[in-house]
Amino acid sequence: MKKSQSKVKITVRALFQRINRRLAPDFEKLCTARSERVQAQFGRYYIVEIAQEIGPMLLPTEGRVIHSYVDLEKMAHKLGVIQPWEELEKGEKQPTAVFQLKYRNRKTKGEK
Repeated sequence: MKKSQSKVKITVRALFQRINRRLAPDFEKLCTARSERVQAQFGRYYIVEIAQEIGPMLLPTEGRVIHSYVDLEKMAHKLGVIQPWEELEKGEKQPTAVFQLKYRNRKTKGEK
């Protein structure tokens, strides 16, 4: 009898959370770009340092970017948070990283 070769699908959100749980002990965090400018500069996903351990002290940092243009699936394999029988759901509609701002037409002083 043949064994099934199908893999278990996992969502982008689940993979994102797994990566963040693995990065937390190293005081790092996976982030999603929230503006076009940030996405152009660092990519859709990037990793920031949230604290720094100096001797016995733990000092918060200002979110220094330490890895840019992160590929979620490659990072998951590198960190060992995705199992051989799992794969990222390809057909899933991935959340947009860039918010579109809507501006209202406002009249300035002196306009009618």
